[in-house]
Amino acid sequence: MDKLQEYAETVLADVKSIHSVEDALQSLTVRVTGMLFVTALAVWISSRSTTGGSSSGKKKSKKKSKGRTKGKVVKKKVMTEEETIKDVINRFEKEYEQGLTKLLENFDPSSETMQYERNYYNEMLLHLLLDLDGVHLGNLEGDKKEEVRLQRKAAIKKIQLELKKLDKLEKK
Repeated sequence: MDKLQEYAETVLADVKSIHSVEDALQSLTVRVTGMLFVTALAVWISSRSTTGGSSSGKKKSKKKSKGRTKGKVVKKKVMTEEETIKDVINRFEKEYEQGLTKLLENFDPSSETMQYERNYYNEMLLHLLLDLDGVHLGNLEGDKKEEVRLQRKAAIKKIQLELKKLDKLEKK
């Protein structure tokens, strides 16, 4: 019940921060995208549980991770809009760009491994776009708002360009 109340307070705070139609549409877009993601995840989990979860028929052993905080809430540092955009760009450049370039250069449609890698990079780039969807411009004003909007737009274009390249691989 506490989590429900906390969520309601968060939504109310978001609604109070909406000052324009653009902010309302952006907020709606983020919420709908989140609901679609949760729904897809629920369908995927339910399909995995009905098929047994493993195609090999072997039971998977559960390993305990050393650094897990069971029962503890770990708070993330709240980042500004600019920091969020820079973080997404840094993650793209450090974690995905090099491997993505190799995949695009050496892609073999008949290779299951490369098909898996293509799907992996596609999913990770979509996650980065979702992170950029979370950048709200409503609380910024003037030149700062325009600057952050342009940074976000450039980051989205960069990621979408790579997604288009991945989509072309499927058609070969």
